Amino acid sequence: MVLYTTKAYALFESSFINNIEVRTTKGIQQIHGYLFGGLYDFAGQIRQKNISKGGLQFAVSHFLGDTLEQIESTLKH
Repeated sequence: MVLYTTKAYALFESSFINNIEVRTTKGIQQIHGYLFGGLYDFAGQIRQKNISKGGLQFAVSHFLGDTLEQIESTLKH
């Protein structure tokens, strides 16, 4: 199993980091795809299913797209 902290360090040391869109959903997707590609089939995509771990549910998928749009809009101002 690859340590994801190692992948994070590699991302910041690579030239790929310079091509990631700042303050956008696309940029978040690019980072997520880089870090978790190979672990999750939805890495780098806006997921369509709910997920949880240890009894904690992550953001509800039904609202995730709209929530990301609102966050991105806020960051652009």
